[in-house]
Amino acid sequence: MNNDDTWARIKDLRTRLHGYKPRKLDPDLQRDLKHGWLLPYLLTIDDYTWGRWDYWFRTVEAGTLLDAPIPPITFESGGNHAEGLDSRTGKHLQKCLDLLTDYGSWQGWGSWQYFDYLMDWLLYGFGYPGQPNLPKEPSPGASMRLYQTLDLHWLLLYPYDYWGGILAVNAHGRHLGFYPTPHLVVEMMCRMSFSDGDSRMQTVCDPCVGTGRMLLHASNYSLRLYGQDINETVIKASLVNGYLYVPWLVKPIPWLDAEQYQPEMSYQFAS
Repeated sequence: MNNDDTWARIKDLRTRLHGYKPRKLDPDLQRDLKHGWLLPYLLTIDDYTWGRWDYWFRTVEAGTLLDAPIPPITFESGGNHAEGLDSRTGKHLQKCLDLLTDYGSWQGWGSWQYFDYLMDWLLYGFGYPGQPNLPKEPSPGASMRLYQTLDLHWLLLYPYDYWGGILAVNAHGRHLGFYPTPHLVVEMMCRMSFSDGDSRMQTVCDPCVGTGRMLLHASNYSLRLYGQDINETVIKASLVNGYLYVPWLVKPIPWLDAEQYQPEMSYQFAS
């Protein structure tokens, strides 16, 4: 799929998404959500848009670099929005967070338990090995309300580090130095850092990865992405971003880094 085809499909899906009216929540709905239940939905949307998971699979299967370059993904700049949260996608995610409580708004005392729950719920849905169990609900029925409301189309059709935006706007982690760099600045840094040649084998390591914003942009150039942080919440958010936009961040390509490939090391924080 060439870039023109990609954007044609994305524009078509965006038009359809904006015309969609969500159904009324069913308070009695019950579903047995298995580990990894959400991943097929993610793969289907990605296959129709950015093609990142297909590229990852073909690279793993080939055992060598493909002739085709990494499918580029364009991240929203945020414009005049407050870290993307005034956008339709940002409002959708905040609505999902509000549904996790019994009293209307997730913001307040203990607010970060709701954000952590959303991250754990998504990682469970994506089949992340470090989150093998459905997380404990912060309020009765929270999981089914999320199941009926959260739409991955908003995240895939308008790529952005929304989790970093939510954390920053709500002053999470400032005492730990969490101040996400604006997307436009990160994009400029990546363009300056990578050469004009094939950079897919170039290693990128962010020692203060936060929600992975630097690695999201670097994924347009490199297949070898690494990060670390002391904050468990932002690590979870960076993993969710990886599943959404950068498969080789959460599932490193084994033949590419065989000596360093120790996936169990990434699961310890959630065990």
